[in-house]
This record gives sequence, C-alpha cells and structure tokens, in this order.
Amino acid sequence: MPSTFTLSQLPYAKLLFHAAKYAVNPVCGVLVGSRNGRNVAITDAIPLFHSHPLAPSVEIALHQVDIYCSSTGQSIVGFYCANESTAEQGVVPAMAKIAAKVEESASGDTVLLLLDPTKLTANSAIAVVPYTYSSGSWKVLQPNNFVPQPADIQTPIAPHIKDRTYEQLYDFDNHLDNVRLDWLKNAEIVQAIKL
Repeated sequence: MPSTFTLSQLPYAKLLFHAAKYAVNPVCGVLVGSRNGRNVAITDAIPLFHSHPLAPSVEIALHQVDIYCSSTGQSIVGFYCANESTAEQGVVPAMAKIAAKVEESASGDTVLLLLDPTKLTANSAIAVVPYTYSSGSWKVLQPNNFVPQPADIQTPIAPHIKDRTYEQLYDFDNHLDNVRLDWLKNAEIVQAIKL
C-alpha cells in the first residue's frame, strides 16, 4: 500500500516558479518534508537544475540537500520535474534517472511530481501529475494518495506568476555560478509570497 502524500503551497509555488523562470528548459528539484507512518507531508521544494546535469553535479547537489535536511529536521520525500517541451508526456529518461537517485537516498516511499502545463489554467485545481516508484519504474499515483493543501492550491500562486516573483528563485545551477545565492531555502521567495 503506497503512502499518502500531502502537498502544501510553498513547494508547489517553488515548482511552478522554477518552471516559469526557465520556461524553455527542463527543470527539476527535490521535495522535502516529514513522514508520519504512511503519511508524508511535502513542506518545501529545493530547486536543483535548469539544464541537463551530469552525474557528479547531481551527486554533489543531493549531498548538500541531505546535509541541509539533517540540519533542519526534514527529509527528502520526493522529486519534481518539468519537461523541456509540452509535447513530451510522462517522465523523460534523463529525469527518471535523477528521480531514481533521489528515491535511493530517501528513507521511505517517494513521490515524483511532473508538471503538466496543460493544467496551468484558472479552472484546474493542480498542474502536476504525481507518480510513485513501484516495481522498478514510476507509476501514476492514485488520486486518493495525493492531497493538495488547500484543495484550491493554484489560485493564491497565480498573482505571483503574473508579477514575475519567480525571478528571485535560485537553483543549484545558479549556485554554481554564484555561491552567494540562496538555493536551499530561497528565503526571498518565501518572504515574497508569504504562504
């Protein structure tokens, strides 16, 4: 029986901001939170890449995320990604490899959230498709095992997309260009959106 994953607004906002900032690139990041038995709370997202990363970069980034999670009492609970093209459906092989590394380093069930840009409308409740790792591959998670909190998770984030708040978000790729950038917490984003 798979775990039930609850997604809060902050990690969802960071996922959307990351994809908006690098709209023509594939993006990915790690989901962090806490576990309580079969219930997993996704409370934050750490943006990793807006490129096609090499294995050493992935290893270094995940190691730094592990250290950060240890210091904050959180754990890695999943992975998110957005494909380079809207024509690409499902988890592409390059992202599946990174997600498998994340799944290996997690201590329990993990979730993969794939951005579905066709659901980025005012009418849609949420623009991600949740997957879970089972029998050696990523399978779509049953709706009753994925709970966005609040149910109307997308509406409060939309104005921040319009005003380009996402330009303040940094990922590990940005950190490699300028080590002073806050890619782990993204405190400016947290402050700007006040979720």
